[in-house]
Amino acid sequence: MSQPPSRRSAPSFRSTCRRRWVTFGGPGIARHDPDFMAGYVVNHILVGGGLSSRLYKEVREKRGLAYSIYESLLWMDHSALFVGNTGTRADRAGETVDAIEKEIRRIAEDGPTQKELDEAKSYLKGSQMLALDTSSKLAQALLQYQLDKLPIDYIEKRNAIVDAVTLDDAKKAAQRLWGQGLLTVIVGRARRRRRSPRWQRPRRTSPRVPDAVQRKALLRSAEPGPTLPSPPWTPD
Repeated sequence: MSQPPSRRSAPSFRSTCRRRWVTFGGPGIARHDPDFMAGYVVNHILVGGGLSSRLYKEVREKRGLAYSIYESLLWMDHSALFVGNTGTRADRAGETVDAIEKEIRRIAEDGPTQKELDEAKSYLKGSQMLALDTSSKLAQALLQYQLDKLPIDYIEKRNAIVDAVTLDDAKKAAQRLWGQGLLTVIVGRARRRRRSPRWQRPRRTSPRVPDAVQRKALLRSAEPGPTLPSPPWTPD
């Protein structure tokens, strides 16, 4: 049984902006990992699908916490991660983080539905041609495939690789990506404490300073012998 993700939050940083900017992330999946394409598909379900994604519906449509929310998988030669961000009102930053973590916990534990998986695969396969409709886009894609050390015919095999992702593959990738929780950073202006009026501040209750005679009595009381009575101090 999967463990619920734990929160790992950094303190808020001060900024001159009146809004709170929330960035969250964690370890990703390497480009040549067998689970990469399943992770790519299930990430589309969580937030990559724009208006139809889970986080967009939960954070914007249902709660009205933010105008937009983004998250994507990033892969490099020796590491991989996922990073997301959104912006919200200062007084709703905590609620926004809670909503994000709740939805990510849900997909990590339960995975996507078969309908969500089918719709995501259909979108990713159909959008490939639109992403390659100009010479510059095609050249950019081929360059990225080369940088990722993919075979020269990957562009022809990609849709079949997407289509081969099963529901079990997607659930496994979701647990791997988000099952360990998030690292969250909130940036925004810190709230200022309101200083209470002078007449509302508590009075000092420190004892009076003893006079010279009382100080001598205190010094004698520290020496061996009978204990002298305490001097009659009274608080203010």
